[in-house]
Amino acid sequence: MSARVYPQICNGCGSPASRSDRARKRRAGCEKDLGKYWTRANRQRRIESRRHRGRDARFYRQNFTLAVERRRPGRSSLTLRASRSRCLRPAPEISFAVKLFCRPIVVLVAGIAANAAAGPADSAPGMRERKVDVGEGVSLRVIEAGQAAAGPTLVFVPGWSTDADIWRQQLDRFAPTYRVIAFDPRSQGQSTITTSGDTPEMRAQDLHNLLERLGAHHPVLIGWSQGVQDLAAYIERYGTHDLTGLVLVDAAVSDGADGISARPEEASAQFKMFVVYQAHQEEYLRGMMGAIITKPQPPGAIDRLVATGLKTPPAIGVAMLVADLFGVNRTAALKKIDCPTLRSTGAL
Repeated sequence: MSARVYPQICNGCGSPASRSDRARKRRAGCEKDLGKYWTRANRQRRIESRRHRGRDARFYRQNFTLAVERRRPGRSSLTLRASRSRCLRPAPEISFAVKLFCRPIVVLVAGIAANAAAGPADSAPGMRERKVDVGEGVSLRVIEAGQAAAGPTLVFVPGWSTDADIWRQQLDRFAPTYRVIAFDPRSQGQSTITTSGDTPEMRAQDLHNLLERLGAHHPVLIGWSQGVQDLAAYIERYGTHDLTGLVLVDAAVSDGADGISARPEEASAQFKMFVVYQAHQEEYLRGMMGAIITKPQPPGAIDRLVATGLKTPPAIGVAMLVADLFGVNRTAALKKIDCPTLRSTGAL
């Protein structure tokens, strides 16, 4: 009696695969060791970031007039117009205005992903943690420090599957001179897990309500990765007239369903990875964190990030990604920006 032959299973997606199928899928990156996939994906992400950066730069060049009102006693409003040069080199007065805005916060851009694994034990004294009700049965975990009178309030918005702790080193850095706030978005970290409203548009509403409840007037909003989509949704709905500034880090503003037809192969690969995440959540998160955090980390740092990501159920995590990447074309929000803005794209 011959031995029973079991079908070969693709390590990446779990579907039956022949020998030739396995070879093809290995070449496509569908494999159990997601670290290899993320190495390739991270390289492609850098290429796409440069492409999106050029696209967004064209928005600035073609459509923007940067208006900055300096509301100080005895000083008149000053309207500054962006340069339309091919290289987008700003006029001297623009450079001066942006430097005034960027000088105290530019240090955060260089270290977000590299320092992402900081945990509660790394924080300086004076950090306060609490839950804030933002309506519709959702409470957000908030970390804050510093004094409101010290300067502008810096509000840090984390990325997908992360929480406020990813900003710990930035909070420690700026707390002595600014009021700093970071929070867990809905369905992430220690905030309320909900199957409804897991979209940038609803998280923008949560952010608006949170700012009102905390009395954070004229803040600087800093969004990383998924947080960029949340800020784009915030700008689309509420505008920027009440903001001191914006910092958009490591993500292009989504062009929604238009991106599927514009980049079908990329969209197809992303949908396949949603399936992998659904079936192998922990391995997916570990591979992702290992790809975006390239500097050596203390023991257990990656484990803490993975544990945070596992608090979001896989079905909700997939729903978030679909809404972030393909739900709404948010590029129109770029035209509404009329406050100083620092934008950083590429690998960190």
